[in-house]
Amino acid sequence: MPTPDATKRKFQNAFITQVLVLAGLLFAAVITAATMGYIAIPPSDVLKIIAAALSGDPGMMAGVDELFPVVVLDIRLPRILAATLVGSGLAMSGAVFQGILLNPLADPYTLGVSAGAAFGASVAILLNLGFLGTYSIPMFAFCGAVATLFFVIYLSASGEGLSSNNLILSGIIVAAILSAGISFMKYLADEQVGVIIFWLMGSFGSKTWVDVGLAFAFVVFG
Repeated sequence: MPTPDATKRKFQNAFITQVLVLAGLLFAAVITAATMGYIAIPPSDVLKIIAAALSGDPGMMAGVDELFPVVVLDIRLPRILAATLVGSGLAMSGAVFQGILLNPLADPYTLGVSAGAAFGASVAILLNLGFLGTYSIPMFAFCGAVATLFFVIYLSASGEGLSSNNLILSGIIVAAILSAGISFMKYLADEQVGVIIFWLMGSFGSKTWVDVGLAFAFVVFG
């Protein structure tokens, strides 16, 4: 009969092994993605470029085409790492919602948070609110998500406190209303409807290291 300490160590070792395996697979996926595109770059060259950038030793890129570092460091890696961080943020938020609602199918869409973010961004685009520059739309999206979450909590509150069923039902109702509001704004947007649709679809096409840094900061904070 294994002791509690032995069982605990077994689970800890299994957890560490899983983390290392998943981290290795993620690293392999990042390297593979950096090799793909209009300009094919060998994985060995990608590794040399990353190693040289991390160590600050340009000599490690001996034999590498001069164009490859620009493509990898300035174009591909920011997009890949931004997508990786966004994916990890979505996974984290999904885990939080599942833990709070005790429902393995819960996600930001369940409570209408995603619909609130989309509604806030659509308002900013429709009214051309750009006083914060490129961060205006994300800020309005964040405010819309937070406001929606508090509104859902307010609707689902009762004398007996919050329940997961009430939260889910309120979230679905609010999400449906906000989705209708987004459709109405698309109708009002006329020529700007393409901008709203493009933002809602999402893109990593123009991401830079600044975007990677912001995503990393918010994911770590979360």
